[in-house]
Amino acid sequence: MMPLSSKTILHNTMYNLKFIEERKDISGGPFEVTQLINSFLMVVLQNLDELKSTWDCENPSINITNIRHALAHGNIYFEPDENQEIKAIHLWTSRNRKIVDWDYRLEVEQLRVVLKKFVEFAEKHNPPLKEQPLQKGNPYRG
Repeated sequence: MMPLSSKTILHNTMYNLKFIEERKDISGGPFEVTQLINSFLMVVLQNLDELKSTWDCENPSINITNIRHALAHGNIYFEPDENQEIKAIHLWTSRNRKIVDWDYRLEVEQLRVVLKKFVEFAEKHNPPLKEQPLQKGNPYRG
């Protein structure tokens, strides 16, 4: 069995986001902002190496290295609005959890724009993955 390529995962992630956003008015869910955040995380994580190697130089206002550090250390806060819906996310890096070195706030609409830019960037800079067969057995077992 062949693994899925980064581009396949990227397209599937964005398809799922669009699917959920189109159904956001259904009572009780689905939760499109939660899916937007999940899509953002997947795109960043799936394309981290490509984004880190060139994004920071081309787009210094959005620092991928700091986003990676913030996510790796759980430095993310979901800011609610008056209806307890997610209004914005805050990402930050800190030394010894005391001094904040970098802080970035993204409102939901900004997050959509950044995600779209990440996707366009990843599609442009991510070479096609050479498909390789998976080995038999579970590769995650020791």
